[in-house]
Amino acid sequence: MPFPDQDLSIILGKHIIYTYENDWQYELYFKNATMAHYRIHSGLVAGRWVTNREVHMTAIGHGMVRVNWLEPVGN
Repeated sequence: MPFPDQDLSIILGKHIIYTYENDWQYELYFKNATMAHYRIHSGLVAGRWVTNREVHMTAIGHGMVRVNWLEPVGN
């Protein structure tokens, strides 16, 4: 099976808000194919902004993108 086309336009420039099971809420903004910003809305560090976090994105299928990054604290 050929590797999916790496068109990341479905996610670039978009915001997503997600909530963990413990009700902590985060907002991510995908600046470009290698950088993202995120804001923490609730939890122990609510109000924190992280800018220009290096991310790795891979299109894994039609309309699906996997995004991962490494936190400085190793989480």
